[in-house]
Amino acid sequence: MDCLAQPLLALQKSHFLASANRIEDAKIQCKLTILTVTTLLRDKDHNQIDQIKELARYTADYYEKLYKEKQSPLLVSERMLWLASKVHGYKWFPVLTMGNITSMDIAPLDATETELKTPDMGKDFQVEFKDTFLDWSTRGVGDLYQDLLPNCSFVLSLLLLVDMGMESHLRSLVRNYDQQVKVSLRFNGAIREVALTLVLPHILPPYQHRCLYVRSTTNAELRWPAYIEKAFLICLGQHYAFNGSNMAQDTYMLTGWYPEVRKISEASKNEFIELWKLKEKGEVTLGIGTGRMSYTLASQLGVISTHDYVIIEFNEETSTMTLKNPWIQQNSSDKAADRMLEVGISLAGQFTYLYVNWKPKYKYSQSITMFLSPSKWSTSYLGDRPQYSFTNTTQEVQKVAILVEQFIDDSPQLPFCVSVFEACHKIYSESQYPLVAGGEFTNSRIEFFTFTAQPGSTYCVVVRGQGTFPLTFSLHVSQDFADFRLTKPIPMYPHIEKEIVGSWEFGSNGGNWSLESFVDNPQYDLRIDSVTDMLIILKSATNAYINFHLLHCDEAQVGKSLRNFDKSKILFDFKYENQLQVQKVKHIEPGNYRLVISAFTPDDKGDFELLVYNSGIQALHLEKTPGALGTFMQKTQFEWNFSNRRKLFVCAERNQTEVTFRFCCNNEGTSPSAYRPALRASIFDSSNGEGVVVTNQWNDCIYGVYLDCTLPKAANDYILLVERFETGSGVCRVTVGSSGRVTITGEL
Repeated sequence: MDCLAQPLLALQKSHFLASANRIEDAKIQCKLTILTVTTLLRDKDHNQIDQIKELARYTADYYEKLYKEKQSPLLVSERMLWLASKVHGYKWFPVLTMGNITSMDIAPLDATETELKTPDMGKDFQVEFKDTFLDWSTRGVGDLYQDLLPNCSFVLSLLLLVDMGMESHLRSLVRNYDQQVKVSLRFNGAIREVALTLVLPHILPPYQHRCLYVRSTTNAELRWPAYIEKAFLICLGQHYAFNGSNMAQDTYMLTGWYPEVRKISEASKNEFIELWKLKEKGEVTLGIGTGRMSYTLASQLGVISTHDYVIIEFNEETSTMTLKNPWIQQNSSDKAADRMLEVGISLAGQFTYLYVNWKPKYKYSQSITMFLSPSKWSTSYLGDRPQYSFTNTTQEVQKVAILVEQFIDDSPQLPFCVSVFEACHKIYSESQYPLVAGGEFTNSRIEFFTFTAQPGSTYCVVVRGQGTFPLTFSLHVSQDFADFRLTKPIPMYPHIEKEIVGSWEFGSNGGNWSLESFVDNPQYDLRIDSVTDMLIILKSATNAYINFHLLHCDEAQVGKSLRNFDKSKILFDFKYENQLQVQKVKHIEPGNYRLVISAFTPDDKGDFELLVYNSGIQALHLEKTPGALGTFMQKTQFEWNFSNRRKLFVCAERNQTEVTFRFCCNNEGTSPSAYRPALRASIFDSSNGEGVVVTNQWNDCIYGVYLDCTLPKAANDYILLVERFETGSGVCRVTVGSSGRVTITGEL
């Protein structure tokens, strides 16, 4: 066993613990490394003395930072990379670079594996995991094939890299250490390593000629590609019961070359010719995928449905390309099982995908690891999503490459979206700023695209996902100008008055302004002390169309629920939007205002959140407007029975009781276009007939007719007279709010 295996593992554990803020535990592991390495340094003739020195120097620097800073010496993004090391029961630590060596140069301490899954191929197919004889050369590596496992895309990635002359790179991904191997792959934001045993799945008789792992047709003893494949399958969590991937993504894991998946239907012949020229220069790799095909079409073309092929040759004169099949089925007469296939470029349109991997050639790049927490709000709300901005500080247009990778963990992979906006402030809604690139959800684990950044312009990258559990992503931005920095965007209006969380429930969701119940919606008194700009955000947790209205409010109405919707007092009138409403309002003068939030229909129930940002310090104050008419509430109703007036008796329990009555004709939920009779209401003292409040004007307001009064005496009957302009039938609903208890009796 390598004498450095134990101290290296302790050092890796220290990094992992420090990332989790377990600093004292991290120090203990680091000390273990120091003690072992110090002992080894005493032997000047040790055959690994150079590696020992590099490990010692790195550990000493790391230990000093660990003690000096009294916190994790790793950057936040680095910590998240280490914390993402646990994948499907294995620890894939990032490869450590220590001077002239890496952690891949040191043997693993002990390779252990969980029980590996195999596909269900019937009771006659029995699988046994056992060691095999190894050939560590590259002889026959260009003749790799698979005949059972549906991981055609990964085998093709191996083949196309050999075709590109990169077999030495492939060979460097796997290291042999005495009955165990170390394999490195690029995923979860870093190049990571894992230790594996040498066992591979062998199919027992009578099907021993079939194979679950990648092999070579010209070198039966070649095994190291199978260990890269084994690491890949374990990493994705399905083991040998694999369901498939795509070649661009697999090639990225092997090389770090930027993956792009294009639809062939959207690619022209000239574009393909240009890509082929780049391929011949060693700047791109190319593959092609059939997608889902009918049996008839696949048979006519001699291809396999949902299968990938390497493009080996392209003849521009004959417009034909030669494809290489990663599957070989022995003794098969099926044309689709042929190793090589020639297809005319005119038939390429029958294929679905073109896989392109771009060799990185940008001068500079920066990476950020980001955490995407679950959100109950719509994916169209971007305010709580990871955002990073940058500026093209040059006087020339610059090409910028964006790569976002969803981390692999025990949770299922979910669709996500990467958008680039031309914006210099934090973004809350897609409609706020121009979208310059991306903006579509993808089912792939990796999203890559490029765009042109204009001189002096600032851009904001936003990542959002769908799901109810946390997701981790890495963002890589590459470009050719040195003065580049990813920063978190600042809000346009930095001052937030309040974050108000509420809900629309029965009785508090009045719907849109054309309905009688509109005045029952949540309302807020807004006082502005100095001229200010505002950004108002309303979001709904349910699939509702929502809106808000801002109206001028008289001083006397502050603190009282809205009774009418006077359009002449509206500052703005926006359309109802699905789940999210974001509006910027400029130059609001000092005064009192009423903010009403509503869903379009009163049937929509659920949570909402209201955010009000402004440009001034303490420029505004926002308070919830009481929705009830009084401390004590009660409801009643009566039938008109073809009369035009009704009397009710009202009695208060205490002196000077303030009472508000609201009268609404017709049944609740009646169409807004239904006839409403004009009403008026007055109240009299029954003991002397004197009027307490007498109303002369008729009113047919859709939101109801109101009567405010103060009942001077307790235990005294007052007559509430309710009149309609003409006789008729129907219901009159009465809502009573009061400062003390009151009773209503009489002609009910």
